Amino acid sequence: MNNYKENLSSSVLFTFTSELSYLTDMLLNGIKPRYSFESLPYSKKHFMLPMKCFCDIPLSKTKVHLGWYGDYGLGIRQETLKKEGVTPVFYVHDASVKELISPLLENPKSEKLVALTKKYFGTTYQLRSDNEPKRTSRKFYDEREWRYVPSNAKIEWFAKSYGIKDGLLMAQKRNKENPFHTDAIELNFQDIEYIIIKDLKDVASLRKAVKKKFPDEIEFELLMTKVLTAKQIKKDF
Repeated sequence: MNNYKENLSSSVLFTFTSELSYLTDMLLNGIKPRYSFESLPYSKKHFMLPMKCFCDIPLSKTKVHLGWYGDYGLGIRQETLKKEGVTPVFYVHDASVKELISPLLENPKSEKLVALTKKYFGTTYQLRSDNEPKRTSRKFYDEREWRYVPSNAKIEWFAKSYGIKDGLLMAQKRNKENPFHTDAIELNFQDIEYIIIKDLKDVASLRKAVKKKFPDEIEFELLMTKVLTAKQIKKDF
């Protein structure tokens, strides 16, 4: 009898984005952290911190994430990212707040742990095209999130007077006008397991970027065999 079983996690970590240009930038220039507006779980405390997020899920489970984060992405070897300091977050629920969150706030050396703490279930916000926040309730635990938080990153706490919209706009402005500077996570040929594009219309632009980054003919051709479209994933996986 075959000892096959369904994997709940993956040897690949996925990161998703909403634009082809963001995907090609990751390929050409490496993975860079961006400022993110975050809420300390089950509290009214908000902060901003540069980070890059990944999902530890099998390819077949990425449909929801494509719908939320965008139809472009990379699947990168987990072992490669672990060496760069990418690590799983730890999830807390409302009954664990007193035991876990309060001690973090009392310890000035716990910033890294604060940055790696996330709600098991809660509300998340995204800015719409009219700069108004879109509210969604989600079970964050389903993302099996890993985060890259640079060692030189510092938490910027928001005053109580700042609302959700203010924080989201502040992070957006900072990323445009004064992005966080640190060494990018450079991707080698063997690090990339999947390249996800929205549809076949993106192939020509993607080929140019891949060829520029990986001019070796064999590497280029092999990487192009790893391309999938979001339409394929949503339909067939």
